[in-house]
Amino acid sequence: MIEHVKYFGKLTATAALSWIKINALGFVSLVVTFTFSYFILFDEKTSSAAEVANSSTLLYTITSKPIQSILLLLIILCPVFILILGNKYIVSKIINRIVNDKSDALLYPVLDKILAKFKTIQPDIIKKGADYSMVKLKLIHQVKNETENKWIKRIIIYGLEKVNLHNEDFASQDADFSTILKVKTMEALHNITEPSRKSIWIVLGLQWLFLLLIWVLN
Repeated sequence: MIEHVKYFGKLTATAALSWIKINALGFVSLVVTFTFSYFILFDEKTSSAAEVANSSTLLYTITSKPIQSILLLLIILCPVFILILGNKYIVSKIINRIVNDKSDALLYPVLDKILAKFKTIQPDIIKKGADYSMVKLKLIHQVKNETENKWIKRIIIYGLEKVNLHNEDFASQDADFSTILKVKTMEALHNITEPSRKSIWIVLGLQWLFLLLIWVLN
């Protein structure tokens, strides 16, 4: 138990550090690109800070330089995409780490317990002609209400969302819902590839490209 607590503590620290590094990089990039873009756009029509704040000056710049203004807006929006992509990257990284390191010790026992409980609560839900999408939604809802570690629950839910049950014949006497769902869920999780930061770097690259375009067009 103590080993698991230490393991998840280490994972949480890793996730927090990754989040800080990604968003700090996005913030620094925003400050630099926005500052240069701002002075490129306004240096011709302003001679003081007061004039920069003047609404007529801003309106003039937007109407006279619509493309550059749009590019400046995109520069401001880039950190939002970096935040979203960064969160997705971190979650995928943690899922991948736990699946590869602790499937037998952490995921299998919890998944067995949840499936057994689900089967006990709703023994007749799996039958011929059942809406398996609804079955999966009910199971996911049950997982959310469990008291297990939040990372374990998130991983199991992620795996369940990837499972396709429509091609399975649960009406067969040999079919076992729990076994089939467990196997498919773990297959889906093991198919998760090591996440990449490529999309984050692309957004950062676009931010600097927008700055270059503002400079060229101006």
